[in-house]
Amino acid sequence: MESDNSQVNPGSIIKAYIRYNRPVSLDEHQYYRDLNSFNEALEKAATARTRENKCHDHQRRVGYETMRVFLEKLKPFAKEIKAQKTFDGLFNIIESVGKQIHGIGELTIYDTAHRIGIYLGLEPTEVYIHAGTRQGAVAIGFCDNRKTIKKSELPQEFSVLAPHEIEDCLCIYKDHIKRLYSKRNSD
Repeated sequence: MESDNSQVNPGSIIKAYIRYNRPVSLDEHQYYRDLNSFNEALEKAATARTRENKCHDHQRRVGYETMRVFLEKLKPFAKEIKAQKTFDGLFNIIESVGKQIHGIGELTIYDTAHRIGIYLGLEPTEVYIHAGTRQGAVAIGFCDNRKTIKKSELPQEFSVLAPHEIEDCLCIYKDHIKRLYSKRNSD
């Protein structure tokens, strides 16, 4: 995205996301959709493994050992996880387990639920908020204690993105969004 702040507007942020970040997201979706079994999807998601079998950037600081503990704690809930019919139900299980493990934060919980959800065909219907996403959402004007935001509550420009893409966009472009909305609020 251009560094000239005069060029930053909601539309340019969305266009940048679609151009540069959507292809990466689509590739990750394809990877998780194509896994051979639910057990493989659970293992890859809970340990944040990419197509190249490397740790996903978001979870590098969590560490492999903590992610393995997360996987082991999730395994007893495999049937319950697999039986979920909504992303919210899936997320609630992952969150209840993740909150019990030191080092597993809200981003890892969301990412794990989202990756398992991809395999199960469960996509979020709302935008889930975590640390990075929260910064973008607060800049737009949302209070910082929200767990989710309805897509319809966001500026119209975001309507071309799916809720998981909006989550990603708010996080990736949080600094651009902060500058854009602080400028708008000061005018």
